[in-house]
Amino acid sequence: MKLPQITTKQILQTIQLAFIYVIFSIPLITMGAATCAAYYVSLKIINKTPDINIFSLFFKSFTQNFLQGTLMWILTVGIIYLLTLFWQNLAQNDFDSFFKIILAIILSLFGVMLVLYSFPTIARYTNKFTTLLRNSAILSIQFYTYSFSLLIKLFIIYFLAGFLTYFIPPLFFVCFIILPITTVMIISPITNKIFNELETPPQPEPEEETQEK
Repeated sequence: MKLPQITTKQILQTIQLAFIYVIFSIPLITMGAATCAAYYVSLKIINKTPDINIFSLFFKSFTQNFLQGTLMWILTVGIIYLLTLFWQNLAQNDFDSFFKIILAIILSLFGVMLVLYSFPTIARYTNKFTTLLRNSAILSIQFYTYSFSLLIKLFIIYFLAGFLTYFIPPLFFVCFIILPITTVMIISPITNKIFNELETPPQPEPEEETQEK
């Protein structure tokens, strides 16, 4: 597989986006809208859109998607909280129910994928919130190979970050700055590819030429 060529300009734009993303996420309640804006700008960076103003594009998306981004962020926190309670309950009972373990894994995977697809979808399209959730769920299942690839990549990144900060605590601040934008820049190319596939109409197959007998 041919790796995409990353230019110096894209690296500098990503660094600028990282700091803007963190600053706009500091109030916490604004993190959902900031995440949508980060995806919006990252898609511009990935597609090498010429002469883009990172801050202007970020602020434009931040304001336009503030309501849905905030609602999705509140839902994300709720999903994390409920899944945490579910897993804690399983742990307290020594994982005595095989059915509950399987259910917890399925719900966790579905919840993570719903969240991962929702923010890029908000950044790309205008939909009702219920339509957004339905479409995100469908995308996570329809493109399951991409979804699995995303989970593997993110697991490796967050495992390494946790490992490093455990043994080198001062790196926590560095990870605090880098992890959010790293997550965005891992997910964006895949969702960009999915969106392009969905938006490109299938080419009709050429008709076979027939010869008269």
